[in-house]
Amino acid sequence: MNSSFRTGEKTKRATFLTLFLGDSEKLLSLMNETFPPLRLKQSDCTEMSWVESVLFWTNFPAGTPVNILLSRVPQILTHLKRKSDYLKNPIPKQGLEFIFENDRIGISNVYIQSLWRNNG
Repeated sequence: MNSSFRTGEKTKRATFLTLFLGDSEKLLSLMNETFPPLRLKQSDCTEMSWVESVLFWTNFPAGTPVNILLSRVPQILTHLKRKSDYLKNPIPKQGLEFIFENDRIGISNVYIQSLWRNNG
């Protein structure tokens, strides 16, 4: 999302990586109807098969052949602290605003990554 910059004011930026099970035309239609401020464009989307998305979420470079998944040798060894949780109800607008108001809780210059995946 782009916003106009104002001198002396902080600018926040959010990046959303998500998986939509369908084609990009359906996604664009849905997003522009339900969340027009995002201004999602076709160039923001990358269409791929579900198995190609497995490669994407495990940080393989674009174009990696899917048969790499047959390898039993780990390609990437990363050790991260992660937490998974599943939503039972949509997050209301006020909840999202609270999540992105880092200044409220005294946090600044912090990188927070949130991955929102459809697992069903």
